[in-house]
Amino acid sequence: MTLELFKDLMIIIENTSKRISEEQAHYDFLFEDFQGLNKGLCYLLDNLVDTLDNHMGGAGWISWYVWDNNMGTNGLTAGYEGDECEIDSYEKLHDLITSKEVGA
Repeated sequence: MTLELFKDLMIIIENTSKRISEEQAHYDFLFEDFQGLNKGLCYLLDNLVDTLDNHMGGAGWISWYVWDNNMGTNGLTAGYEGDECEIDSYEKLHDLITSKEVGA
């Protein structure tokens, strides 16, 4: 997958994640413990993440970047064979994923 297409898809995931958080904040204000809308949207987001991850080799890096590394803002590092760096951009994530074939 080209870097440009990868970035476009990651932007969709990031914008969807932000929108879910914004929507949940509105509903939390109106209805205590309302989770109905959030569950459906989170399910959609999880499927977007899983689909992209599977297309990129299924190693779990997309999920790690979105959830554990909070879209790159948590400052987590990753790499192969001791060559690690902070993964704080779509470009670095793409480089990480494409730098090593799964199972090689």
